[in-house]
Amino acid sequence: MKRYAPALLLFSLAYGCGDDLKVEVDAYLTEYAQTMQALTHEAEQADWASNTHIVEGDTTNAARTQRAQKALAAYLGSVENIERIRGYLDQRDGLDPHQVRQLEVMLYDASDQPGTVPDLVAARIDAETKQVEQLFGFEFT
Repeated sequence: MKRYAPALLLFSLAYGCGDDLKVEVDAYLTEYAQTMQALTHEAEQADWASNTHIVEGDTTNAARTQRAQKALAAYLGSVENIERIRGYLDQRDGLDPHQVRQLEVMLYDASDQPGTVPDLVAARIDAETKQVEQLFGFEFT
């Protein structure tokens, strides 16, 4: 085994660089998923309350929904996340196909709520929240 040690060392040095990138991307994907899941859960809970508990004149559900949706949008579409995802995708040859697909989906999700135009995203969230209130607050007679 001793005579193969230098060859194994050279092999690990030559091909081990990609492993550092894969480990770094895995850590990022895990952190991203945990944060996204927590923010999505809160946004879905607020959205459910807005859809099911509508009291005329009460704006607490709408405000909660807007806050939760804006927090989710700020995270998913943040410029930092977009730049980091693009940076990893520029090194796609050193990543697993599964990691590349996850990063591509994350970039696609970010394009729905880009942090590069936060005022537009906030206006869209406000408009969607008002539309939900009107839709589900309408009492058919």
